[in-house]
Amino acid sequence: ILLMNTGGFSNGGGGAQGYSGYGVPPQGVVPAEARPLEADRVGSGQPAEEEQEGSKVLLTILCRDLIGLQGHSPRTSAVVYLKSFGVHDWKAVGKTEVHPPSSNPDFSGSVAVHHIFQRYQELRVAVFESRVDGEEPSPQNLIGSADVRLASVIAAPPGSPFKAQLVNVRSPRSPGTVLIATTTGVDPARRMVRTLVRYEDYEPTPEDDDPLVHGKPKRNLFHRKGRPNEPEQPVSTEPRLYIYRSPDLNEIQPGTEAASASAGALTNLDFYTEVFMSDPMRPSSAPVLSDGQQQEGESESSGFNCAGEFEVVVNSSRLNRGNDQRLIYLCVQKGDTTIGGVFSTMQHLIQPVYTAAPLSLSPGGRLLFGPITQNYEPSFTDRLCRGEIELNLMMAVDFTASNGDPNQRGSLHSLVPGVPNVYEAVMRTIGNIVLPICSTDYIPAYGFGAKIPPHNNLSHCFALSGVPERYMVQGVDGLINAYKSSVANAQLHGPTIFSDVIDTASTILSRMMESGVQRVQYMVLTIISDGVLSDGETFMSKLVHTVSPLPISIVIIGVGNEDFGKMPFFLGDENVPPRSGNKQAARNCLTFATMKSVDNDLGRLAEKILRRVPEQATEWLELNRMKR
Repeated sequence: ILLMNTGGFSNGGGGAQGYSGYGVPPQGVVPAEARPLEADRVGSGQPAEEEQEGSKVLLTILCRDLIGLQGHSPRTSAVVYLKSFGVHDWKAVGKTEVHPPSSNPDFSGSVAVHHIFQRYQELRVAVFESRVDGEEPSPQNLIGSADVRLASVIAAPPGSPFKAQLVNVRSPRSPGTVLIATTTGVDPARRMVRTLVRYEDYEPTPEDDDPLVHGKPKRNLFHRKGRPNEPEQPVSTEPRLYIYRSPDLNEIQPGTEAASASAGALTNLDFYTEVFMSDPMRPSSAPVLSDGQQQEGESESSGFNCAGEFEVVVNSSRLNRGNDQRLIYLCVQKGDTTIGGVFSTMQHLIQPVYTAAPLSLSPGGRLLFGPITQNYEPSFTDRLCRGEIELNLMMAVDFTASNGDPNQRGSLHSLVPGVPNVYEAVMRTIGNIVLPICSTDYIPAYGFGAKIPPHNNLSHCFALSGVPERYMVQGVDGLINAYKSSVANAQLHGPTIFSDVIDTASTILSRMMESGVQRVQYMVLTIISDGVLSDGETFMSKLVHTVSPLPISIVIIGVGNEDFGKMPFFLGDENVPPRSGNKQAARNCLTFATMKSVDNDLGRLAEKILRRVPEQATEWLELNRMKR
């Protein structure tokens, strides 16, 4: 198991150690591996290539009360370094201009970084003195540096830059303060493509003697398999529209199968990447499309019948990497069969003359596109920077007897001194990623499935603090201390029931929403459990009827060796809201993952379990029309 302390993550296999395991130099020392940016990138804020994932944020650097190396007001520049979980080296991502001599420089050049919510990211802002023209940053001219979490910078209140003290190991006192302000702008990666697509199937006439040409389904070339160590996802039996992106021949590695296929890869579907899957086809709500000729249930050409429509909402960067000439493949699939497909490009589809014309599918059917709109939408990170939404973290831990005796080393709740157990490791991982971006460092912390003192009554939701009225703990360390105290005093029991935790989360969230705070209060409820639910139907009913309309994401993490495949309602299609009886949830706010599915890698676990929180929060905002 990878472990993490409050200073950061360890690098696996080395025990409970923090960033020191990476060989990172102490704060106030310029890392030798973080070379200055090339001259043509200075001031551009161009992030490193591998950091392009996520939402772009512009950082503005200001300094106050700077003391130069010679004790006077220095001429300075600042370099921003970035490091993520699992990465040994700091990487320079941007550099400001050289500011004239001043003890309070406000650098005008901004530095762009990409915030990835589900990843632990740390910034190092290093301020250098430029004593002569053209002097490159080096340890010899370092005034000081500050290490901060990117999430904390983004969570700073609007109009209040994040403040940190500069440190230099060669100086006993701080050489000044750095202020980091965030701004967001129009990010081309946030261009959203929206349209309605009508699907018309072909009804053969008696004159049609070759049914293979007229809509007979063929086997799907894109078989949808489950992730490793998890059951295969159930295959939908309703028609859906899929879009696949062609490979970039410049990105194909030499010597691979795609490289040997050369240009043929552009028409070989084996090399395409799925970028969009629609909701199941619905009845057509727009009988008249852009050509104004089609009537409900029929088409202007005989032999075609309106089967239904698909709503398409897809990020342009994901669709075609922002290149409207890039080839895409659109197809209608039902279950594991392809009904029909066609190659096209966005450049072709957005032209009005083509929007009005049917797009014939092979072997059968056709698509008719409504007006295609393209607009830039604020990302989840944009909304955080603007103060439109505030996050809150809640934690719930499984105290059932199946975890094993805490006094035994093999227990999942093992209290062996100096050996953090799996629950501690997971709590630290999630806490150290989510808590810095929250509006408060207080966490509602609960346990479930134990008999608790003083009367040893069985409880399916009890405060880890031991005092029901004081269910909040402060910070990750406070969470771990309360957890250890509860494990030492509670009697593990069972069964595994989530419903009371869900009710408690709903109550706390309702109080937050009624507190009069103008910003949206959004909760991330993390449940860590080793067992299969005993109240699965009740839990799903509450999820569908009570929880899904609330501003909440529920992440459930399975630990231990239990077969979580026995809970199929956790393993459904993440793009389809769950159902309880005849009722469908307003949205899918649930994400489930197991430690086994990521080979006990905490970094991969965080990426997997938290990746959907931003889109879930954004979806809630859109459903409640709270765009600002």
